[in-house]
Amino acid sequence: MSFLDFVVHKGTLFTNNEIELLDKHFIDISKFTDNNFNFHQKYLEKDVQLLEAIGVNRHEINYRHKHFKHKEVEIVIQCLKYNIKSKNHINELERFYNKEIPEIKSFPGKLLFVDIYGAGFFHLIEYDNNGNINDKNKRIFDKNINDTFISLNL
Repeated sequence: MSFLDFVVHKGTLFTNNEIELLDKHFIDISKFTDNNFNFHQKYLEKDVQLLEAIGVNRHEINYRHKHFKHKEVEIVIQCLKYNIKSKNHINELERFYNKEIPEIKSFPGKLLFVDIYGAGFFHLIEYDNNGNINDKNKRIFDKNINDTFISLNL
């Protein structure tokens, strides 16, 4: 990724603070599952990609885990960050994913979509005055992840 990419896609690229939050939840998923899974791979997409069906840019991180005993069983957790610049982007994302999106009160807004085998959710990322994800936002994120894993019954 060049310096120009960072400038052009500012706000879409995952920040270090966001990656730390995702790593905290998705490198070790044993606390969410009844089965034992070993962390296998984290893949951070080098470039921002355009979701052409909507016309909005996104950045992607994937976490892969393999079952401890049955190596052919794998969990892939896809995390997509969207930099939402208009109400039209929200409408298009809702239509595309057929999922409810949290209310964005001011633009641009940062949305995270977490998908674990079709059980996914959107999460509005809110920041404190230092540009880090605020604590209330982290608690909501924790709950969303826990609810998602419970619904999957892994």
